[in-house]
Amino acid sequence: MFKIRKGKTSALWKGIGVGAGLGAGLMFLLDPDRGRRRRALARDKAIHLAKSTEKIVGARSRDLGNRASGAAARIRSAIRGEAASASADRPSVATDDRQTSARQTSRKIRETESEETSVRPA
Repeated sequence: MFKIRKGKTSALWKGIGVGAGLGAGLMFLLDPDRGRRRRALARDKAIHLAKSTEKIVGARSRDLGNRASGAAARIRSAIRGEAASASADRPSVATDDRQTSARQTSRKIRETESEETSVRPA
């Protein structure tokens, strides 16, 4: 009666399989007894997946940005290093001053924090 080609048969079975799968999934989620819990669980898992993906993508993008700025700094250093190779023997005074200032600042912060913890009433 109907002639169905071999290629059309596989497409027909795929459609039937997809339809049956969607129907079973909808029955599972729209079940009047436990459907609300299943939908809430699916929603919570989707939210968790979105947040963890956002966290991973943010970390990867920061990492990539830091790597790129480090590579740019190395390139700038290499370009400047050829022109200023004579000054490479001695450390930079500005760098030493910044390091000293940073050490003094962190020492003040630590002292302030230790004073606050020792003065607090129990």
